[in-house]
Amino acid sequence: MARNYEIVIFGLNEQGSINEICEALDPKYEMIQGRFGRENTVLNMKTRNYVKDLTYLNRPLKEIVYVDFEDMSVELHKENAILIPKFEGDLDDRSLIDLIPFLERK
Repeated sequence: MARNYEIVIFGLNEQGSINEICEALDPKYEMIQGRFGRENTVLNMKTRNYVKDLTYLNRPLKEIVYVDFEDMSVELHKENAILIPKFEGDLDDRSLIDLIPFLERK
């Protein structure tokens, strides 16, 4: 079955760190189409937080679903965000797995 979506990693770490994570998750470069790090964020001068600006993805915002564990980093595009608990290493954590049926319908 052909995939009609793209997987993009957008983190608050520097680009080198994001690349390391992506290479561990997708060593053959078959799944992850985009990698964005802190260099692609905007600094909110009021709160001094880095904010992920989804316009950097150069895709229609109506087609972006963003999964994160912190709403401050997506304050520019909250309508695109699905917030889940931060992964803390619990092997029974199913937050991402439980999203699969929802994401497959989109």
